[in-house]
Amino acid sequence: MWKEIPFGRYDEHYGVAGPSFETTYGFLVWLPTGTRICKVSRIIRPTFGAYIKHNGRYYEGPPLTVPEFSAVDVEQVLRR
Repeated sequence: MWKEIPFGRYDEHYGVAGPSFETTYGFLVWLPTGTRICKVSRIIRPTFGAYIKHNGRYYEGPPLTVPEFSAVDVEQVLRR
């Protein structure tokens, strides 16, 4: 589940150690939160805290793998 957060939280997590993966719409934090079977690649991968920005608003999501985050459709996520 994605939840809206203040810019300060988004910026703090971006600046802690830099992102492990970054796109035009957001990033995954540097340190993994765990491991699990990836829903995209179907192999065990590390998960990371996920953050996105859209239309001047900031969101924190569930821990995702890099392939899962790469497949995020921001418009669809925010409609939920």
